[in-house]
Amino acid sequence: MNKAHALLLAMIMMSVSLAGCLDSDGLEQTENACNELDLIAHGVTISYVEYEFESFLDGYPRSGVLYLKNADSIYLENATQVLANGQIYDLNPQSAPVLDTHTIVYVFTNPDNDQPQLRVNKDDVVCLIENPDVQYDLKGEIGRVCTTDSIRLENGSYEHAHPMCNYVLTEHLDRTSTIRGGIELPQNLALDACSNASSIMNVNNGSLIGLNYTVKGNVGHFAEGNEFTIYYNSQNQSYHKSYFVKELYEERSWGNIYSNGISNRGLELCGIAYVQLYADENLTELASLDRDLTTSDGWEVIAQSCYFDRINFYLGSSEMPISHGCVGYVKSDWDWLQDNQPGSDLDAALEQEMRNEERPVDFFQNFTQAMIDKNYSVWHDMLADEVHAINSNITYQKENLTEAFFENFTNALGSIEFDNASRMDLAQSHWSLVQSYFPDSNSTFNWSFDPKNGGLMWEVASPMAGTALLQDRIYNSTGWGYDGLFIESTEYSIMTWVAGPNTTPLMNEYLLTIVVDRNADGNFSIVGMADYTIEVSR
Repeated sequence: MNKAHALLLAMIMMSVSLAGCLDSDGLEQTENACNELDLIAHGVTISYVEYEFESFLDGYPRSGVLYLKNADSIYLENATQVLANGQIYDLNPQSAPVLDTHTIVYVFTNPDNDQPQLRVNKDDVVCLIENPDVQYDLKGEIGRVCTTDSIRLENGSYEHAHPMCNYVLTEHLDRTSTIRGGIELPQNLALDACSNASSIMNVNNGSLIGLNYTVKGNVGHFAEGNEFTIYYNSQNQSYHKSYFVKELYEERSWGNIYSNGISNRGLELCGIAYVQLYADENLTELASLDRDLTTSDGWEVIAQSCYFDRINFYLGSSEMPISHGCVGYVKSDWDWLQDNQPGSDLDAALEQEMRNEERPVDFFQNFTQAMIDKNYSVWHDMLADEVHAINSNITYQKENLTEAFFENFTNALGSIEFDNASRMDLAQSHWSLVQSYFPDSNSTFNWSFDPKNGGLMWEVASPMAGTALLQDRIYNSTGWGYDGLFIESTEYSIMTWVAGPNTTPLMNEYLLTIVVDRNADGNFSIVGMADYTIEVSR
């Protein structure tokens, strides 16, 4: 065990036992327990940051963290421990505000407890304790939360800046993603692990580069072989040089192997993450930095085939949390899968991988971009040979749909009031919902998306729900059909954009609802779409 880990364990073991002082059944008992402690203690209420839409996370406890309203943060100035559910945990003092309304406090595990990791629910009352016997001598920004400032670029792309965490993501229309930031140096140099890291990281002729530790959350950008550019900037020099990322280690979980090209292993208390660079694309020669790097230097990585999923806006805020990933992070290992999950159908899994199937969300976003661009050739390429209107009894043959048809259709869209509008403008403010069916499902789609879809705690109907239900249309787990015909399928999906209750519609969502089925080649095509001649107001 290195000294950094030993120090962390020592902190965890310093918890003071207060067993028996708390009857945890109910809010009143918790508040009384705070008053009965020999130490100074303050009762505070757990209050999660709220979203415009409720998330399924709101129904589950949070582990290892406390969310407190900023008005209660005054009690954190001298607090060192928390009493919750009759058990004591040490606070991690290196925390930071969440947005403008809440403070997030990380909590160390306590192996002496019946429940080693703290678990709390919204509206729980806990006691923040001022215990002078618990001392911390660490500096840095461990526990910092990266708030996101999203900016729309002139070309319709979006830039997501994380100023508190010293990096910026740029989401491009071609599904590449650029991540860039500043070089960072290890903190807490009194710890041997951090001091040793400082002597080999960011140094002349070295290959290890230090980044803000929060950048590790963007592991998908650091796939092996990605180009890593360093911008050398000093008073006498201004130039850049390209290197290449190599995998540091693998993680195995749930039948998958994950490739990590960025890590903070062993340096958790040093406030830094690191990558190791190679000089050549074949990853045979370690990089050799031209000089010692400083915090004035910068870096950049461009990753391929990336996705960005938006969680809707925080309530009362312009911030939208974003999750994302890029190709290269997930690896396959069929021998490992067979050893650890003997019942797995390896032939089916391998066939599925080799098909390289189009993702429903990608197809729908391409469809949306084609509508915005009024790109009629793309429109035509996305259609099945026969397409039925899902809100009328009309059936279209692909060969008969001319450019004039699509011109009429796209003219009925409405408009996005941006130059160079893109699907990302919709994604910033709307939910993209995709509903699929599986062979063991007995339900019939009624044009209302169920609460499990996308992890939402609310039910939402497609804008065309009323008119679609009036037609002779069948959508269930075995396939889809219309006008007395039925097509067996277990791989069709229904897709729609839905504006939230506090969101102004940017386009006619009615026309942005489609039914797609998968072809023999593994790609999707449109088998059902709205009849543009029917007006439906939102």
